[in-house]
Amino acid sequence: MNNKGFSLIEMLVVVTIFAIISLIASQAIIVTLIGTHKADTISKVRENLDLAMGVMERQLHNAKTISQCQNNNTQQITFTDQNDNPVTFSCVNVNNNNLPANIASSSGTLTSSDITLTACSFVCSPAVGNAPAYVTINITAKALSGSGTNSITGAQNNSSITSTTQVTLRSY
Repeated sequence: MNNKGFSLIEMLVVVTIFAIISLIASQAIIVTLIGTHKADTISKVRENLDLAMGVMERQLHNAKTISQCQNNNTQQITFTDQNDNPVTFSCVNVNNNNLPANIASSSGTLTSSDITLTACSFVCSPAVGNAPAYVTINITAKALSGSGTNSITGAQNNSSITSTTQVTLRSY
């Protein structure tokens, strides 16, 4: 018997083993890429909310007056800033349907067009005794499905980020 080569069955077994190994490796790479993209998307939404919250906190903390502290419409709050300018923060098009929504101020939007708001409220609590008035801001946001050029799947957009803060108002 001549043993100078490999039989057809031996070659098929080797090709099958390499195909299985390649399939497992490619699945691991895909799962890793999706996880990385999801973490990046969540990070961008968090940064966007942090920026908007920071702007609103500074403006409200330095506000001279708030027009209606027990506000009936929790989708917006109107106040007078330290320069006597009227300012309104409002939640625009808040939805759970993956449609664009944002936080708007008197001068423009505070959030990116790449995110949507699923919940947003401004609740003003009036001063009681020696305790000053305060505003509680609560925002829940997520990335818009299909936003960005590197979107792998829509699954990363299921993660919502909630940010809540309480801003104590100065009493002049």
